[in-house]
Amino acid sequence: MNHFKTIIDAIVAAPDNSNTQFYIHVTPGTYHERLQIPPTKTFVALIGDNALTTIIVDDRSNARGFKTSDSATLTVNSNNFLAKSLTFENSAGPQNGQVVAVLDQARFTAYHKCRFLDFQDSCTSEATFISLKSVISMAV
Repeated sequence: MNHFKTIIDAIVAAPDNSNTQFYIHVTPGTYHERLQIPPTKTFVALIGDNALTTIIVDDRSNARGFKTSDSATLTVNSNNFLAKSLTFENSAGPQNGQVVAVLDQARFTAYHKCRFLDFQDSCTSEATFISLKSVISMAV
């Protein structure tokens, strides 16, 4: 089992164009990272222990010069992505304009026991995804 310093490093280590699931175990903690799952990283699974204790957060926003689509803490462009027991949060707050916690642009993605938190547009999808036993929370 490999240990990585960041979640991004683990995603980069995932095989390209795989036909089998590549599991990344995310241990409890708060991770200040912006995650992008590129199209070549098929079948990546991010698995946390508990969404209340395993938090991935970023604060990109319109006020900081980012388009709404570029403000996402997690952007998924790869098919067959799975996330379980994680919180995805954009912590920019209402004073910073429209933001996104998760932008899902892939097919066959699933979120199980996840939390999506931000001020507005917590989870934006340009495709079909499944979310089971998850919480979507926003102020607007």
